[in-house]
Amino acid sequence: MRQGADFPTVWNTVIKNDPVVMGPPVQHLDGDRAQLRVRLISGQRLVFDSGSKQFSLL
Repeated sequence: MRQGADFPTVWNTVIKNDPVVMGPPVQHLDGDRAQLRVRLISGQRLVFDSGSKQFSLL
């Protein structure tokens, strides 16, 4: 993301094939912010905030 890649590129090249990923991203609204959430084997979610273009764990 820091090098200008968009979420679909990061998803296809880094996240998608990682063994901890349990499924595709699901769109979620948190107030007025759109997020993409990816379920992980640990039960956590990898969250991409489209406004700030940052990842976090839930």
